[in-house]
Amino acid sequence: MKKRVLVSVLLVVFIAGFAGACGGTDPLIGKWEFSSGDGIYYFWESELVEFRTDGTVFSSEDEDSGKWSKSGSDKLTVEDDRGRVFDFTYQLSGDRLTITDEDNDRGVFQRIK
Repeated sequence: MKKRVLVSVLLVVFIAGFAGACGGTDPLIGKWEFSSGDGIYYFWESELVEFRTDGTVFSSEDEDSGKWSKSGSDKLTVEDDRGRVFDFTYQLSGDRLTITDEDNDRGVFQRIK
């Protein structure tokens, strides 16, 4: 009986770990192209913005790079390579990313496939 319980527990742990590993890709990761809206802090009107899996973000406007992180369901923070911190809210709808800065300016980006 103890052996059966141990096997069951190990199986549940394995399945939970596997499911978490498969579904762990952040939807922000990828390349995004500016499509409309305002120039927003850090990103401005970059032709290309790339969120990378290692936590770095690249903006083609001034060829800036920095670190990105999220908190909550819609908060995005970017720290550029000079140590400046930018706070945003964002909204994802399919392949469309809308980023709003502290001044309520909005930039809309389209995922590049």
